[in-house]
Amino acid sequence: MFEYAVADIRLAGGSVPNEGRLEIKVVGLWGTVCDDKFDDHDARVACSMLGFGYDMTEFLASVT
Repeated sequence: MFEYAVADIRLAGGSVPNEGRLEIKVVGLWGTVCDDKFDDHDARVACSMLGFGYDMTEFLASVT
């Protein structure tokens, strides 16, 4: 597994600001985050980095 420092994340493709697929910028390129092994802790970190609160119900609905 490769590890990179990630400073930039965003939501892309949503119809409102707090909706969309999670993308990260690694070595200058944006890529979509896969939901494999993406858990509650990861969701909390991403939401915090994006400046949003966290609601487990919404997270679970988005990955099922």
